Amino acid sequence: MKAVGRAVSEDVWTASVNRSSHEIYKKDREEQKERAKSWRPDSLQINAERIKRGELVGEEYLWGRRAVQMIKMGMVLESTLELHRQAFLEEYRSLYSKEFYDIKVKELNTKHSLAKEQYTLT
Repeated sequence: MKAVGRAVSEDVWTASVNRSSHEIYKKDREEQKERAKSWRPDSLQINAERIKRGELVGEEYLWGRRAVQMIKMGMVLESTLELHRQAFLEEYRSLYSKEFYDIKVKELNTKHSLAKEQYTLT
């Protein structure tokens, strides 16, 4: 004699495996799998949203090619990035000497200027 719990469990499993909806949704599942193969996350859009929410992002999204792309694509404004840049630099200033801070600021600004020039050429 089977235990009641096991009998119910086996019946539920059998009903689940054999339910008619498997065939109904088969085409949808195959289409979803095909779409998923070509889907890639848009890192620019993700980080633009993070910037708008005031979350931290990597420096490459504040200065340089990615920052310029987000601005040109209308994802963020330069003024919005400027607020995040200032916060980044304040944190950097608190961690490093003035000498390293000045070097970093120059490096980041040069990187951003070059990216602006390159992006307008392409």
